Amino acid sequence: MLDRLTQVNQGGQLRSFKYDALGRLLFERIPEQSATIDDGTGTFWSSKYAFSGHGNRMLAQSREAEK
Repeated sequence: MLDRLTQVNQGGQLRSFKYDALGRLLFERIPEQSATIDDGTGTFWSSKYAFSGHGNRMLAQSREAEK
């Protein structure tokens, strides 16, 4: 797996990121948004990303965007 930033503490606020085997960002959790998107393992995230078969990002989902 490629080296990717999975967690950062920014001024006491924890930000987390989850990638697929190709190193594409699949999920992120940021303190400014509620973590309500389940990744299927019971871990909750603020945003979710999906990609086409060609590797282009085609979907970005966040609970804040749904409001």
